[in-house]
Amino acid sequence: MDNKTEVPLYQDWAMKATNNLYDPQVAGYPCTEVLVAENGQPLVFLPIQQAVVMDALAPKPGIEKREMALALKELVKMTAFMAHRAHLREIMFFSADEDVNEMAERYGFEKIEHPVLRLKLVK
Repeated sequence: MDNKTEVPLYQDWAMKATNNLYDPQVAGYPCTEVLVAENGQPLVFLPIQQAVVMDALAPKPGIEKREMALALKELVKMTAFMAHRAHLREIMFFSADEDVNEMAERYGFEKIEHPVLRLKLVK
């Protein structure tokens, strides 16, 4: 993407688009790249950001809620450190456990009320 001409165009289109969940901070993240599909001129912009994904939490069977909360807090701290070291600015957490989700929200996570789509490149 040509920063001088296309960045303002991207920002304008992103703000005008409906249902794209535009977050203006993402384009400024150190590891974000903005892709452009063109046909002689820009058609669609797509910011690609790298994020850390916390996946498939596996607590000890029967763990007490307080222990789980403390363990999750420590894991989030370690994950945030890893993300910061890699210049990443977001952590995603996949969880279907409402108790764990409430704990994660207390540690700063926000629930995203939109579908998450995954494309596995290796089967």
